Amino acid sequence: MTWDRADTIFLVTRNDTGGIFLAYSIANNAWCELPPPPEMPGYGTALAAEPNGTYVLLLTSSDTASGAVYKYSRSSGTWSLLQAPPWSVDVGAAMCHSDTYAFALTGDSTTPGGWFWRFDPSFGSSNPGGGPPAITAGRLFGLTAFTCKCYPNPFTKRTEIYWQIPLETNVSIVVYDVTGRAVRVLQSGRCHAGAYSMLWDGKTADQRRVASGVYILRLKAGGYTSTHKLVLTE
Repeated sequence: MTWDRADTIFLVTRNDTGGIFLAYSIANNAWCELPPPPEMPGYGTALAAEPNGTYVLLLTSSDTASGAVYKYSRSSGTWSLLQAPPWSVDVGAAMCHSDTYAFALTGDSTTPGGWFWRFDPSFGSSNPGGGPPAITAGRLFGLTAFTCKCYPNPFTKRTEIYWQIPLETNVSIVVYDVTGRAVRVLQSGRCHAGAYSMLWDGKTADQRRVASGVYILRLKAGGYTSTHKLVLTE
């Protein structure tokens, strides 16, 4: 979903038959259906409206390529393909448009973290959506979104583990005592990209309360490892 300075909100979604492109006028308090995008929106989909409302960009995954960038012209009511982006769009995407540039943030299951790209605004002139593809050939920076936090810590009854991964991968979360013995396996298996939380109640898998003291929580996801000292008090 995105919006422009003309107070129009744009939304792309999908049903069983294909993509749906909608516009909502804040002034008129009404929705209208626009020509659908050229292909079914995939897992990584994002919209960005040019601030003055002259066009809308759609970044989406593609069944035939690593992804695609389409442009919808408000004046002609038509879509055109700009170019397949120079990165894979298969986990997630976000997009925005400033007065000068459009920016895209995408997930890539083959590259831990993701990619942040800048789009040149000169998309061609006479042809709606025509001209050169206008993607600046260069990655601005890679985003590393593996995180793991525990709260409260120290704790008396339970602590909550918050963690997120930027791509689908195998995740292992294990609590150890100070001798290195595994006390509790909290997570073991494949997880989709996203944010998660879980509780550890200071008990083993067979629900025996462990003694107060220091424990080590270790999260492993892909090539990422995060280790935290947990303090269980009386």
